[in-house]
Amino acid sequence: MEGDNARKRRRGGDGAEEEARGGVASRLFAAAGDVARMEEENSRLRTRCADLEGTVHLLKENLAWEYSAAVPDDGYWESQGLQGERAVEQTAFAGYFCTLVRHYTCQMRKGKAPQAPEWRPGASGPGPENYIDLRAGPSLLWDDVFLPHWNELASALKVYHCLVGESDVLLALAISSMQLSKEALDVLGEGLSQFRSIGELIFYRNTNFAQVGNAAFQERPSDILSFALDVAKFSPRLTTITFAQNEIQNNAHLESLCDVVRDHPSLQQVRIPGCCGEGIDGLRILQRLIAAGGNKLREIVFSVNNVSTGGNTFLSDFLANNPPLKRLELGCNKLDENDARLIAASLKSNTNLSYLGLNGNKGASKGGGREALMRAIFDDTSLNTVIDCNHTCQISLFHGYSHLYNGPAIGFGPYEAASNRRRKISYILKMRNKEQSNVRHFESDGVTLKDIPHVLRGVQRNARNRAKRLSVVFEIMRGMIAPEF
Repeated sequence: MEGDNARKRRRGGDGAEEEARGGVASRLFAAAGDVARMEEENSRLRTRCADLEGTVHLLKENLAWEYSAAVPDDGYWESQGLQGERAVEQTAFAGYFCTLVRHYTCQMRKGKAPQAPEWRPGASGPGPENYIDLRAGPSLLWDDVFLPHWNELASALKVYHCLVGESDVLLALAISSMQLSKEALDVLGEGLSQFRSIGELIFYRNTNFAQVGNAAFQERPSDILSFALDVAKFSPRLTTITFAQNEIQNNAHLESLCDVVRDHPSLQQVRIPGCCGEGIDGLRILQRLIAAGGNKLREIVFSVNNVSTGGNTFLSDFLANNPPLKRLELGCNKLDENDARLIAASLKSNTNLSYLGLNGNKGASKGGGREALMRAIFDDTSLNTVIDCNHTCQISLFHGYSHLYNGPAIGFGPYEAASNRRRKISYILKMRNKEQSNVRHFESDGVTLKDIPHVLRGVQRNARNRAKRLSVVFEIMRGMIAPEF
């Protein structure tokens, strides 16, 4: 018995020791977690201190800063191989570019929002605030002489970020009609790396220049696209990206754009006209882009991109599902008459699209395709067919805004859908009134006596000519309300 009690006491003692060891281990584990959190916080503080030191250094430099990048002299471009009028043009473009960069640089180093100057060609005043518009002329060729100016701009962006911080104002950057080297992009990327408040990014015609001047320079549109996508990745507030007339010859690069669109939290407008080279399947890229955009894209510009459906109904099926897309531009592609008919049918169930650009597609602007699209917007067969039409979308079949259609002849829009519908009905009534045939048509239209007040109210609200308005009202009242007169 005594031996049993001794064994029990030993087992009880062993259990207490195990419990004590478990408690110690638990406290050690908790302490290790605290140490890890403290080390992480210490690392963040060190990073913050380093950032503050860098900020102080930048601001100290800014006190004694002077713009040091030189403008190339008049004879520089002739020494680089340009002759005659081309050398004169390049001298003017280069001078304007350097002056423009200096203007933005000085503004930002003073803590002022960058704003295009009022002295720029064709301007009636200063440009919008927080908009850096670098457009030096029809074509500015790259030369290493511009790199110091890009360095100045990038440094100014860093200083501006230090002075204003992450404000609610979104910065827009547009670089148009100039060649860009990898070195310039790297410098600019470093300057933009601190900004998380970039709202719009525009690259327009930075390639396909005449190969004159710097013979060693090789255009690489994929480098510019990669740069734009990198900026998009660290700019969560970016809403608009434009990459226009910069031909890409590799599917993978354009598909990487679709991946960024898919993953980005706030991107709503994607404008990439003229980017699909001859070897690119434009329809495939458009499908990827639409799939990536999900329900967040509100505008897609995909003109001049070799889109040919070959009978594929993807585009019309997409529009028929009434996505939240507001604007779709597919001008100067290879859409045929069958595509136009399918798109026209899809518009009957679409109430969100407000603009559809199809100019430059021969199948859509002629014959049966054009007729089908016009009928989708305004089918005057009867009042019922008018009511069933699309009253939201304006269609551009030709270049220029004078050919936007949402109504008979030249379009009624832009108006609200209900207003467009009333105007179309009023137009039909006025046309029938010329032959005094409204009442005769009402029977086939299914218009009854109880509908007459609504019809008359529509005429009163939308007929612009008082005499025409009274004529329509008198005809209807005489024919249906008091036929004995």
